[in-house]
Amino acid sequence: MSASAGYELAITAILTLAGLGFLLSLVLLAGTKIFKVKTDPRVDRVLDLLPGSNCGACGFGGCNECARAIIEEAAAPDVCPLCRGEAVDRISKIAGREVKDTSPAVAVVLCRSRASAPRNFLYRGIPECRAAAAAAGGETACRWGCLRYYDCVRSCPFDAFEIDSEGNPVVDPRRCRSCEICVRACPRGIIKMTPADKPVEVLCSSRDPAKTTARACPTGCIACGRCVKVCPRSAIEVKDNLARIDPELCDGCGRCVEVCPRKIIYLQGAREAAAAGGGDGQK
Repeated sequence: MSASAGYELAITAILTLAGLGFLLSLVLLAGTKIFKVKTDPRVDRVLDLLPGSNCGACGFGGCNECARAIIEEAAAPDVCPLCRGEAVDRISKIAGREVKDTSPAVAVVLCRSRASAPRNFLYRGIPECRAAAAAAGGETACRWGCLRYYDCVRSCPFDAFEIDSEGNPVVDPRRCRSCEICVRACPRGIIKMTPADKPVEVLCSSRDPAKTTARACPTGCIACGRCVKVCPRSAIEVKDNLARIDPELCDGCGRCVEVCPRKIIYLQGAREAAAAGGGDGQK
């Protein structure tokens, strides 16, 4: 084969491949247009208002999935814990739904035990609450107490936890974004969401009889009823061996805080003080 013939053959091959590539690109372009999944333009508008951190605190895989859920009415317009104020208002207008006017909730760890609290055994396994709880129910003598391996602290995407002087995890309500990730992380279920403006909280979870609680924890509620007797608004009752406060009736007078022999009733603002290292937060 002569050099010129070889050259012509190469040019023909190149042009053939180029033409084939161009033809295939047209086919792909046509297929894209034909099979394109139409998306609601409101999803992109909502997505522009979300933080874009893809933290998953909303319960979805990312901001894009969250935006789609809002438009499809699978989630409330204020589902993103990082969105506040004007951003939520604009998302609500785009979605065509109003946001319910509710008091913001914050996470509270319902335990204020001490480092010296009795233990049933010494745990030497994986330093995680779930692993410790799986070992014979956990090492703490109180089956309702914090295990102190801080799964909640590590799970919080907003660094809302501090550790107090006794080793208890304390939520700073000023940084909590109501995502409930810590609630799901706690294997003993002692973290709950409570209204941010709730004036008083009993920081204990034990439902055991008073004698059992007293032996297991130096700060557990012993259902003595002193708080019930001094409350001027009948906002407190003892149920299942645990004092409970009705936030609708409580006016935050603080009398229950003063008479509690176990010092586990906290006034609003006390959790902030404890989180900031300001002592036990008692009045």
